[in-house]
Amino acid sequence: TAGARPRAMAPPPQPAPYTVRLDPDAARAAAAAGGALLLLGVPPGTVLGVDHQVCGGRVEGACGRRVPRAAAGRGAARARPPSFLPSLHLQSFTTGPKFAGVKMLPPGPHFVAYAAARGGAVAPAVWFFEWAAPGSVAVRRWCAASETLQPLEDEDEVERYAAGVARHDFDAGLAPYDIQGWGRWRSLTPHVFESSLARLVPGANQCVTAEADPGAGRALTVAEAGLEGALKKGRARSGAAGAPATAPPSATDSVVAPRWTPIPRRPDPTPGASPAAASAAHLDKSALLEATIRDRFGGDPNLLLAEFEIAFIAWFAGQSLGGVAAWKAILALALACAAAPAGALAPVYAELLTVLKAQLETGLGGGAGGDSPPASSLAAAADAALADSFLRRSWRDFVEGLDEAAGGVPAVLAGPLEELRRFLAARLGWVAGAGAVASLDSDGDSDGPVVVDAERGW
Repeated sequence: TAGARPRAMAPPPQPAPYTVRLDPDAARAAAAAGGALLLLGVPPGTVLGVDHQVCGGRVEGACGRRVPRAAAGRGAARARPPSFLPSLHLQSFTTGPKFAGVKMLPPGPHFVAYAAARGGAVAPAVWFFEWAAPGSVAVRRWCAASETLQPLEDEDEVERYAAGVARHDFDAGLAPYDIQGWGRWRSLTPHVFESSLARLVPGANQCVTAEADPGAGRALTVAEAGLEGALKKGRARSGAAGAPATAPPSATDSVVAPRWTPIPRRPDPTPGASPAAASAAHLDKSALLEATIRDRFGGDPNLLLAEFEIAFIAWFAGQSLGGVAAWKAILALALACAAAPAGALAPVYAELLTVLKAQLETGLGGGAGGDSPPASSLAAAADAALADSFLRRSWRDFVEGLDEAAGGVPAVLAGPLEELRRFLAARLGWVAGAGAVASLDSDGDSDGPVVVDAERGW
């Protein structure tokens, strides 16, 4: 009729990022077989993510809401959760008033990151690892003073809450874990166990993204400088204009930095060693790798692999510059060896290259599953930095050394080596070993040759 007001059109509903369809009996069985993470008092509006999941969609109710990725191009960037965990594509969401945690966590390691809301801004992200066992319940409570999730110290209180979870008292506020992303997440952490987590991140194991630079006082390479700049820009974008880019003093009181194992870059000088011996020790660092595993990892190469995996997660998901340095140090030493991968450590190298391929697929995209490159400044910086990085030269030398080995490539290593070789050739155009073309120019960093005085020895 004339003069009637037009009816406002309701916005179309947004699809959920994932759907878990289980009948009640199957849901109870899944909850009993997995663990639960009970998070008490999390303020609405807190951004939180768990593990490596698929992005997209919107979550309402207990989990709050999720703005779809496509909305970012339609003027919805302010409402979009900040990209404080850009490259792992976490199932991050903004918590609602009913949010109480996550249930049905598969047994194994889990990475949890969150960032407190400060009006229109978001605080720097804090992250921690949690180990889930069948029927386990981890309980943390929000501390308003530090804006962190703190483990409960009273064991009786923890048991009471765990009993409540077992009775399903908190089911209305517990989001089910998206099991579809578990395979990809576990491919990044196959050697991470409860003992390796306790070794690197003890206690509450909370780590803040604001930490020292990876150079530790030395001049950064071009790749490191570019990555550091991208990390800082990403952190700055996660807050509103004028918001502090670092955590307040109260927040840093309850967080720690991972206790990364110092990895030697070159062998210690041996008095009286000949120039030939000095050159051999630097050209093939197998003896140094074996000594590092023996002296710094208790003779267990799985602990070295676990630290390599945790360092990558800390870097790519936690934006930890210390994680960059730890990841690079382990990989640089491993790829500087010729005898070790062709000998007793061949199975260790097979595991290392398999994990490295999963890491690069995650960070750069283009994996077998048809993943597209992550749309983030961190991934873009990593992609550009790799062309300039130590990894390109080290990978070329490593493959050439294996191709020239007298005994050939060990059978256990042949498959992972070839898969990673094909991935790097397809994704980055790196051709190593047979068919490789022009050599790479040195950028003058520590990977260059060592000059030994023939008169004084080494």
